[in-house]
Amino acid sequence: MEIRQGARLRGLRIGEDEVVTALEFGDETLALGDGDSVILAVPPWEAARLLPGLPVPVAHAPILNLHFAHQTPGPVRFLGVLGGLCQWVLVRPDTVAVTVSAADAEAREAAEDLAPRAWAEIRALAAAFGLPGEWPETPPPCRAVKEKRATPRHRPGDPAPPPVLVLPNLALAGDWMEPVLPATIDAAVRAGRRAAKSLG
Repeated sequence: MEIRQGARLRGLRIGEDEVVTALEFGDETLALGDGDSVILAVPPWEAARLLPGLPVPVAHAPILNLHFAHQTPGPVRFLGVLGGLCQWVLVRPDTVAVTVSAADAEAREAAEDLAPRAWAEIRALAAAFGLPGEWPETPPPCRAVKEKRATPRHRPGDPAPPPVLVLPNLALAGDWMEPVLPATIDAAVRAGRRAAKSLG
């Protein structure tokens, strides 16, 4: 199996018998054989672009991640927080990472404003849990990553998810295709397994 980086799928070539016959990657077209199948694990808006008319979630919530450069002697800790800016804090040997889900307001703020607020909460966590290392009052260098369409917003009246097997040799995967779990890595894994099973 060959893994290709930076090769965006531009289109699907579908034959008269409603099976995918080729994958179009810009200047290259990858023809499929009779026994080949496709698992399409892309965000919902990309799935709708490749398969016009496919019912997909159209509203999404942003996620904010803050990554602080900080040396911590360990062990690795994963902490959940209630009532603050931070929701999840992952303390690793060289980084402290913060995740804020459904970050509608926070995604509009500048990193320079978010970092001191988050760092104050992290210092309080370090004191409460006795985390080793130095936790200075001044925030260390911080990188903010904002993903505007991170997770689908499920609203009353939204269309039902599409079937897993949308064409005889094409199945859908991705965290948004998992009907039980929220859009997480676990959901993506379960959706991928279900897609593979549907193709036999």
